[in-house]
Amino acid sequence: MFPIIDSRYLHGRIFVMNGFEILVLVVWLFPIFVLCSIIYGYLRSKFLSRHNPTFPSKIIIQITTLDNYDIVNRNIATIRSYGLRIPYDIWIVTETSSIDRYYGADKILSVSPEFISKAKFKARALDYSCKVRESLGITSTNVKILFLDDDTIPTREYIETCYAANYDVMQGILQPKLNYGTLYSYVENMRTLACLSVCSIYQSHGHPVWVHGEGICVKASTEQEVGWGFNLVSSEDLVFGHKCAEKKMKWGFIWKPIYITSPWTFRDFFKQRKRWLWGNAHAIANILDWKSKIRLLWFYLTGVSILWISTVGAILDLTGNLDFGPVERTLFYFSLLIWLGMYGYIGYLVGDRKLKHILLSIVLSWFTSVMNTIPICVGLFFKRPVKFEVIEKERKIM
Repeated sequence: MFPIIDSRYLHGRIFVMNGFEILVLVVWLFPIFVLCSIIYGYLRSKFLSRHNPTFPSKIIIQITTLDNYDIVNRNIATIRSYGLRIPYDIWIVTETSSIDRYYGADKILSVSPEFISKAKFKARALDYSCKVRESLGITSTNVKILFLDDDTIPTREYIETCYAANYDVMQGILQPKLNYGTLYSYVENMRTLACLSVCSIYQSHGHPVWVHGEGICVKASTEQEVGWGFNLVSSEDLVFGHKCAEKKMKWGFIWKPIYITSPWTFRDFFKQRKRWLWGNAHAIANILDWKSKIRLLWFYLTGVSILWISTVGAILDLTGNLDFGPVERTLFYFSLLIWLGMYGYIGYLVGDRKLKHILLSIVLSWFTSVMNTIPICVGLFFKRPVKFEVIEKERKIM
């Protein structure tokens, strides 16, 4: 039985708690706020989504890659297998000259060595494709571009929703589907949770926080106005999304999944996260406006702080160093069940309803949180990447 909360008792408890105990209690209740955010984001997406009064003339599905021929060809075949009943083209943009090894695309662009851009690596390739579209007159609101990494697969519903939605820029729910069941795929559950609870709200209100290149979809006119020619090595997706907001573009969030591939090893996981961290740090310091800086810094600070404060608080309480009564502990256990339940739901959602994925997502929930904060805590102490560090897209066979 849950204890009956006496308002006089609760008032007295809060009055005698010290500042740190109050902070711990507030942090412990954070999963309740996250759950409410998910519900709000879902309802907003369901009832306030915007659709085009007239459909676009076509959508360009663009894959940016570097020599990952096999996985790109498989992904193109998968998209073709959907039998999409909307007008679409598939473009490949790559730095390599061996374009004859790609199959099934409508257009293959090899970035010219003479092309000059402030951007580097992947961002330079995106800038090049943007300039090509400008030269071809693909610059109107009547064409959309769906950007994919080479290890990303959009679902049929994702493509069709992007095609029909009336936003200047939009993205949806990342799900680590393609190699789900590996250790670091469960770490990616955090990205799904962030999409459900953060992106679904902040993107839809036109104030993006995290922006991912996997599945970002824009109108051709938006791409031409914002562009990709930023002085950066990575995090071009984050900068592009925030610049769209800065220019008052209509941001949207679609409640549909797009499937991603997780890193296979800790080395690749850390390399990827370090690249993101340094790219975001450069963007915050040198490119983004003050509103974007504040949002990103706030989420970095709270994301790290909440995990460690809640963990330290739990340890101190178990060792008898915090003066919590049955009411506070009841609230803590209720919030803990919500936290574990959200990860279980993600395991259910991504893992094809298999009990194994539900249980492992719950068991690994603290590990997932820790592994998503370690790169933030220590990444800046490592050398700043000077190139776009690519990780393995497929498991190596020894």
